[in-house]
Amino acid sequence: MQPKPIPPGRVAGNRVCILEWPYLDSLFGPPLAHRMKPEELADLFRKAGFRKWKITDLSNTIFYRLEV
Repeated sequence: MQPKPIPPGRVAGNRVCILEWPYLDSLFGPPLAHRMKPEELADLFRKAGFRKWKITDLSNTIFYRLEV
């Protein structure tokens, strides 16, 4: 039996921010096998109840700003 998901608005208020490594093979950071593809992240965001998000490409990371 899996626990019932908690709506994101009850846990995070209006917004959640995530820093993620880009899905690229590089000399620094985790290996590519440990990084997540943008499509996988978008699927997880939707399943968690987030309706929209903004993506900002920083120099070595990707900044995701999710809104309930």
